[in-house]
Amino acid sequence: MENFQAEPSNELVSDAPEGFDNGSGSGSDIGNISSGDEDVGESNNEGFPCNHDVATAVDCMVDVRKINLKEMSCEEIMRYHFLDREVAFMFYNWYACLHGFAGRRSRNVRNVNGQIVQQTFLCHREGIRDDRYNKTVIRKGEHKPTSRCGCQAKFQVHIDFKSDRWYIKYFDDVHNHSFLDSKYEGMLPVHRTMTNHDKFQMKTMRKSGIPTSRIYGYFATQAGGYEKLDFTKRDMYNEQLKERGSKSSDADAALEFLKGMCTRDDMMFWKHTLNVDGSLKHLFWCDGESRMDYSLFGDVLAFDATYRKIKYNTPLVIFSGVNHHNKSVIFGSAIVGEETEDSYVWLLENFLEAMDGKCLVSVITDGDLSMRNAIGRVFPDAHHRLCAWHLIRNATSNVKNLQFVVKFKRCMLDDIDVDEFDRRWEELLHEFGLYGNRWMLEMYEKRDKWATAHIRGKFYAGFWTTSRCEGLHSEFGKYVNVLSNFVDFLNQFFRWLNHLRYKEMQMDYVTSFGDTVLQTPHKCLERSVANLYTRSVFHMFRPMLERAVVARLSQGVIVVQS
Repeated sequence: MENFQAEPSNELVSDAPEGFDNGSGSGSDIGNISSGDEDVGESNNEGFPCNHDVATAVDCMVDVRKINLKEMSCEEIMRYHFLDREVAFMFYNWYACLHGFAGRRSRNVRNVNGQIVQQTFLCHREGIRDDRYNKTVIRKGEHKPTSRCGCQAKFQVHIDFKSDRWYIKYFDDVHNHSFLDSKYEGMLPVHRTMTNHDKFQMKTMRKSGIPTSRIYGYFATQAGGYEKLDFTKRDMYNEQLKERGSKSSDADAALEFLKGMCTRDDMMFWKHTLNVDGSLKHLFWCDGESRMDYSLFGDVLAFDATYRKIKYNTPLVIFSGVNHHNKSVIFGSAIVGEETEDSYVWLLENFLEAMDGKCLVSVITDGDLSMRNAIGRVFPDAHHRLCAWHLIRNATSNVKNLQFVVKFKRCMLDDIDVDEFDRRWEELLHEFGLYGNRWMLEMYEKRDKWATAHIRGKFYAGFWTTSRCEGLHSEFGKYVNVLSNFVDFLNQFFRWLNHLRYKEMQMDYVTSFGDTVLQTPHKCLERSVANLYTRSVFHMFRPMLERAVVARLSQGVIVVQS
C-alpha cells in the first residue's frame, strides 16, 4: 500500500502545501470558509489537472462494478474521475469492500462562494474511541467491540470547474490494521444496503401479511443463499422503523391512512377521540360497502370485543351480521381505549350516525354489563339477546352440576311455550335445590333475553350465540399479530375485509350459475323457492321442506301434515 497525490501540471510548479493558494490566478474561487461540519482551509483548483479520458470516467455504480479494483494498482486508480462526490464515494467504498475494509465520509471543504470543492473519505477504522465509552461502569449490555484504531488511510477528491468532474487528488492506502476475510466483507454495515426494488418488494409482501422473517428467506432463495444477500434481517427491520419514524406518530399515521381512504371512497366514515395527553383513545371506522350492507342486512347486529390483535393490547370491536348467503358480513369496526359504558355509548352513537340513523331490530352480545347498558341507552327499542354459549359456561361455573347444565340448556333452547318453560324452571329449582340461588334469580329476571319461549316472534337471523363473532376474530387473527402497529393493523384489516367480500362474490356467482336440480315431489314449490333464495339458503331450506310438509291431493284439497 502506498501514498499517491496527483502530479502538478507542467504549467504550474509550486512547493506550496496541499490546499495552499499558489496565486496563479486560475479563475477558481479560493478562500477560507468556516462552517459546522466542514474543514476550515483553502482549496486550490490549479496544479492538479483532471484526466478527461472517457475510458477512466465513472458515472454510476454500474461503471464502478466494471472496474477490476481488486487487481489494480494505486497509480492506475488515480487516473479515474467521477460525475459527483456520491459516485466517488461509491468507487472508494467498492474498492474498500474488495480489500476487506469499509469507507466513510469525512468533512468537506468549501470555497468563498460556499461551493464544495473537496471531499475526503476515510477508512472506517480511522480515529480513536472516546474514553468515556470505555469506562467500566454498570451497564445493561456489554460494550461494543472497539473498531477504531487510528487508521490514517485517506481518499480525497477535488472538483475541476472547467469539466465539472471530480478527480482523485490524494490517495493514502496505508492501513495500520488487518483486513477482513473476503467472506465477511459484506457484513460491514456500510456495505449492507437495500435497493429501492428490495424495499418495494418487502413493502408489497408485508401488505400481503407475510412476516419479515419469511420475506428475508424469500430474498435469500432468490439470491442463492443468505451469504449472497447485500443486507441482513436486522436491516429490513431498521428500514421498517425508518419508514414509521418518518411519520409523527403511529396514531397520526393511522388517521392519515383513513383520510387517504376517504379520497377513494366517498362513503367512508370514521371518528376518533383523544386522551388528555393527545394519544388516541377511541377509533371507529366503516367504509361505503359496509354501510350499504347494513342498509340491507342490518336488522340483526352481533358484536364482541377481542384482545391481542394490536401491540397496544386495546380491545377490537367488530360489528357483524348475516348476509343473503347466511354468511357473516362486517358493518363496522372500532378500537376502544377501555371497555366502559361511556366508551360503548360513544361507539354505538357513532355507529348509528354512520348508518344514517337506521336502528337495528335485534342485537346479541356476550352479556357484558357495560355493553348491555350502552345498548339500552342508544337502542332502547332493540331486543337484546344474550349469547347461549356464555350462559351455558356461566351455568357450569355457578352450579357445577353437569346434569343441571343439560336440563338448563334444554330449558333455554327447546321450542316450548311460556307455561312449559315455567314448569321446567320450577323443576330445576326443586331438583337441584336452587331456591334462593342468586344466579338463578338473576337469570329468571332476564329470561326475556335468552329463553326461546320468551323471545318467540323476535327475528335473530339464526343467531343464538356470538360464535360468529368469535369466528371472525379468529380468522382476522391470521392476518395480524400482537406486534402490529396501527397502520399495519388497518392495512391487514381491509385486506381481510376484501377477502371476505371476494368470497361473497364467489357465492353470488354460484347462485347465478346454472339451475338448481329439484329433488322433492313438490317441483313447483321447490322451483319457486330456488328462484327466490340464494343457493346456500335454499340448501338450508330444502331439508325443512322435505321434513315439514307432506302434501297429498284429497278430494281436490291439499292437506298439509306436519
